[in-house]
Amino acid sequence: MLVDDRPAYPMSPWFRLQFSGRFDQDRLTAALATAIELNPLLNARVRGDVAGRTSGLDWVAADAPPPRISWEPESAPIDFPKGVHIDLNAEPGVRLWVREGPKSTRLLLQVHHACSDGLGVLQFLETWLTLYRDANSPDAIAALRRNFESGALAQRDQSKLGLAQQVLRVYKDIIRVARFYRHRPTPLAAGHRQAPPTPTDYLGFQSHGFSEIETDQIRIVSKQAGVCLNSLLLKAVFLALDQWNREQPPGGRPIRIALPVTVRDSSPRMKPAFNGVSMAFIDREPAQLGDLPNLLAGIENEIEEAKKLRRALALPPILRLLGKFRRGLASQLGAERCLASAIFSNVGTLFAGSPLLDKNHRLVVGAHVLEDFEGAPPLRPETRAGFAAFCYANRLKLTLNCDPHTMTAADCARILLLCVEQVHALRAAPRTATLPEPGEHCVAT
Repeated sequence: MLVDDRPAYPMSPWFRLQFSGRFDQDRLTAALATAIELNPLLNARVRGDVAGRTSGLDWVAADAPPPRISWEPESAPIDFPKGVHIDLNAEPGVRLWVREGPKSTRLLLQVHHACSDGLGVLQFLETWLTLYRDANSPDAIAALRRNFESGALAQRDQSKLGLAQQVLRVYKDIIRVARFYRHRPTPLAAGHRQAPPTPTDYLGFQSHGFSEIETDQIRIVSKQAGVCLNSLLLKAVFLALDQWNREQPPGGRPIRIALPVTVRDSSPRMKPAFNGVSMAFIDREPAQLGDLPNLLAGIENEIEEAKKLRRALALPPILRLLGKFRRGLASQLGAERCLASAIFSNVGTLFAGSPLLDKNHRLVVGAHVLEDFEGAPPLRPETRAGFAAFCYANRLKLTLNCDPHTMTAADCARILLLCVEQVHALRAAPRTATLPEPGEHCVAT
């Protein structure tokens, strides 16, 4: 994530949360200090040359105070005194803004992807808000501290496979790497952007929320088809992106979608924020996208393979190997060439299992209710669309982040609309399956 980070394409996604009610500023700031202490990478600095041997990079614990919250009325703009790029050599990996209305609060976070993945950000938010709620309960705070698995940071890059299993994976790894380089992904057709982007253009991601009834219908369709929700949504994304390409000259082109795949273990204890994802890739040629009967089944097979492999995916060990050579990673990631046409990230059900959730699966902190959540993956050059899918309060939501250098807000809205229309077309299919339990199939990749 450090090598792939650029001032024009910051590898640091934004997350936008809308709450009812107003927070106590002193109490929320104090809770942040403890939350940062429990999630030290968010306040650490990086020492070393990113363009050299990345294996020699070090995280350095910061003796600086926790990041400052920019706290202003709701009419105040989001300010970027240092630009949209986070320089981990000189500043912490998280930025925070609070904008208050008379009866509401908007919280915006920018988090460097080297410090945390999406699941880590959700856990950090849950920790922060729990500390806010329990500010007057030392016993509750002590219990939360004990539940943190502090050793997880030191073990995050260690393979869970035994030596024999790792050896057996080498052959499959070679096949997967060969498959990756055999396909030549192309960028999505450029949009209508002409002027250089402003800082606020980087916050221009757009969202569509499905109703609870629509979400249930989508789940039924996926269950009837015998596939996971991810596969159904990916089919819709592929078809939407293909339609977008065909609407622009020169028409259809190959599409590669990158899928972040979590390699975290299932320990019930909380972990400090870190980036615990690998990456899988699904390629489709224009002719394959027209083969609708086989498109969904093929996507499901590849997703299931990625889920089974998880820590055995070839990407992490290859990146570690390249990092031992000077400019090893930079030679692969530094060039502004297309590695994926788009990204699709499913983080599952937000705050699943959290004690902060009420009976309607909404996050509640005292008098404050999380009413809305938005977030989308960061983009690298020539990857022009990043989708995020998640369920909150029993409702499915899609968020889209488009390349601000090549896409306008109207372009982003068009691509999202095409995707939503494809999902609705799938939802309208005949259904015979029984209703799944709430949260079923809303599972992270």
